[in-house]
Amino acid sequence: MSAEANHGRFVWFDLMTIDPPAAVDFYTRLVGWGTQEWTGLDTPYTMWANGETPLGGVVPLPPEARANGAAPHWLAYVAVADVDRTAGRAMELGGTVRQLHRLLHEVDREALVGKRESSSHSRNTAADDEAGGRDPHGFAFERFLET
Repeated sequence: MSAEANHGRFVWFDLMTIDPPAAVDFYTRLVGWGTQEWTGLDTPYTMWANGETPLGGVVPLPPEARANGAAPHWLAYVAVADVDRTAGRAMELGGTVRQLHRLLHEVDREALVGKRESSSHSRNTAADDEAGGRDPHGFAFERFLET
């Protein structure tokens, strides 16, 4: 499925937590997800999988985030056709762009955008890929929380 066809779809879900092994144990038993290790990264990254299909991951909450008051949380990633254009549009609408950088070994670009104190992720997939073309993988709903 193309990036344009995926525009606005939730495509990936990351859990940032202080205890990844406990989270893996909990969610694999709760909803039956499997896991797959993503090797070769600087930070340990375990992907959640629904069957053989990855749908997100779990990572340690960085110490600097904890020091700044961040609690464990889920991040929902939304596909957009053009991450730079979407980040620019967010600013035009009064939002902020906290991060704009390359992600996943030059495959995807990511922007952390927000409206005032709230934030959400916007993810741009460079080509027709499995991540952008997947269904929501058992998530019955997603919601944004704004502060």
